[in-house]
Amino acid sequence: MTTVLDWGAVPHASTISTRIRNRSISNFKFKCKIFYIVKGHLNVSAQTIEDCYDYYFKRMWNNNESYIHEEGFEDSYRVFMMGAK
Repeated sequence: MTTVLDWGAVPHASTISTRIRNRSISNFKFKCKIFYIVKGHLNVSAQTIEDCYDYYFKRMWNNNESYIHEEGFEDSYRVFMMGAK
């Protein structure tokens, strides 16, 4: 299947901001997941999750068993987002 790109079409500004917002949300969720895998909870502020991300990401690099600690993340994330700090 061949895709033809129309370079003349410029997306509407609201479409762009929605994409950025969605990317930011999914990026933050990934940061939350990394924090949860390392610490096992999300009982911290959003700023703490942001601040710890780089260190925890490096800490998990090449840790082939980290997926084991993902269990329960979705529920914790949902609770965290309802009362986001």
